[in-house]
Amino acid sequence: MVGGRWLVDARSVQDRKVAAPESGRPLSARNAWGALAILAGCRPSGLSDPERSRLLARLRNLAAQEDLPVARIRKLLAARAEVRRYRVHRGLLPALLEDADVVRAGASAAPHIGADYVAPGRAEVYVHPDMVGKLEAAFGMVPDAQHGNLVVRVSPASAWPFLVSAARRAKEGRDAPAPVVAADLLDAHEDRASAAAAGIFESLLASHELRGRTVSGTSSGSYRIGLAHRAARGTLGHSLGSFREGHGVVDVDRWPDGADARPGTRQNSACREPRS
Repeated sequence: MVGGRWLVDARSVQDRKVAAPESGRPLSARNAWGALAILAGCRPSGLSDPERSRLLARLRNLAAQEDLPVARIRKLLAARAEVRRYRVHRGLLPALLEDADVVRAGASAAPHIGADYVAPGRAEVYVHPDMVGKLEAAFGMVPDAQHGNLVVRVSPASAWPFLVSAARRAKEGRDAPAPVVAADLLDAHEDRASAAAAGIFESLLASHELRGRTVSGTSSGSYRIGLAHRAARGTLGHSLGSFREGHGVVDVDRWPDGADARPGTRQNSACREPRS
């Protein structure tokens, strides 16, 4: 308090706006990754049929709302990973982002999947919990919660096969699937990032026969996302990645057209979620 007035950090005000109170509890890490797998077009591994049905119902409920609450989605998926922030020499960031032990995330993956968001000088990755120490030593990563230029999300070991299998492979390195990148962007607490995430989520929800609508919940109000415009640009078609049998995460009973997906067969361009 200064001169009888409370001084509040501007970032705290922004955080409060983005994280406005929402009804409901966050999903568990397992269910959060299940929801992300469904949005990526996959049948999630490790979930019972009732659990999967509940997740589908929850996603359909979100998509059916006239104003899809981005803040609520952020809260639902918050438990998907442990978030750590480090300071790394910026000259090492390109090599780190191409390292075989990471999957690019958030701002680092957004341009590669067609999302309209860039954040120069900042890097984001997912890392298997067993690989964190190795990565810290290799790149001289110094913990820095306040000013770090590298965000590391440590996923549960059980989620890593999905991240790797679903990753969009580039010439160098790999990018997380579109719904995972969108969830990461919501954590940036920035209007531009939230707008990009809203566009991704709306398209993915619409792809599951859930009508896209006005998307809101960010600090500047609502974002009207043009599905036809994005479809014309083709920005999300490649972002779901190619899935292959044998990774232990793709468990597809049948395709929408009724064809079987058996072990050893190569799926088309992406794993499609069977209708329920």
